[in-house]
Amino acid sequence: AEGAEGSEVFEGGACVLDQAKLDEAVEYISTGAATSNFTMGIWNLLPGAAHPRNLTGCPFLGSFEFSLLFGIDVCEVGFYLSLRNICPNSCLCSAGMSECPLDC
Repeated sequence: AEGAEGSEVFEGGACVLDQAKLDEAVEYISTGAATSNFTMGIWNLLPGAAHPRNLTGCPFLGSFEFSLLFGIDVCEVGFYLSLRNICPNSCLCSAGMSECPLDC
């Protein structure tokens, strides 16, 4: 995956963004640059900042770091369609859970 170490974003599991990085995060998310990167296989939490645990794909999207920065839990059922059907392992699906594949 492209990007620098994620330690500039997270330290000891806590988000450590200064104002400049926070502004960068807002722009990265609000302009659609993040989504564009994901579709190209670039799994950065911020421009140049890889996931601190080097996650990609479903594990990246289901991580607490992604949820914290992007303000969304892609595995949560509710206002929008979750990624449970696409990412059942990352969303910890089990039999009978809403929006999970039937064969969980």
